[in-house]
Amino acid sequence: MNYVLILLIALLSIIFLLEMRHSLRRSNANSRLIEKYRPYIYGIKLHPYHSKTAPDDPRLKPVYDLARRFDLPIVSHTGNCEEASSEHLYNAAKANPDINFVAVHMDIDTDSKNVIARMKELPNLYGDTTWVPYENVVNAVKTCGSEKVLFGSDSPMDGKDTLQYSKKFFVDLREELGEEAHENIMHKNAERLFKIKLPNA
Repeated sequence: MNYVLILLIALLSIIFLLEMRHSLRRSNANSRLIEKYRPYIYGIKLHPYHSKTAPDDPRLKPVYDLARRFDLPIVSHTGNCEEASSEHLYNAAKANPDINFVAVHMDIDTDSKNVIARMKELPNLYGDTTWVPYENVVNAVKTCGSEKVLFGSDSPMDGKDTLQYSKKFFVDLREELGEEAHENIMHKNAERLFKIKLPNA
């Protein structure tokens, strides 16, 4: 009986070591790829709805390690399923305060109140306007400040209808919130978070 137990422990140890070796190789390959193309990489996108992996899942630790190492923000779909709930993104942002997180869609098909409260609470959690009703965006800005909302970092998505959907953000938002807030939302926040250098900036 003891021999069987010892053999089983040895076998499990070998499997664990092989998996760790494979994981390290994968991580090193990802690091080399990002190093090679870093001038063209501005962030890391998560899509919990399709991957069925919540942002606070421990298996994403290597992703956050890469984001931390290369100073990249995490952009994540929020809404439509449990894994994509902004609560999970909030947990990930809270556990990784040195990484910026963007809640794309601000919990799509909701009033966005939960994610807005979470954005206000954490300095490293931001919202994105894509597919978010205009009124929800205004509420987010009035609650969290114009520095916490990005326009369309997950667009274009609707082809020719994208411009029609976004028209209120180009005109009405400026009139309602003022020039400075509008500039923050429409481009300055994205430039800051994604470290985008514009030619004439």
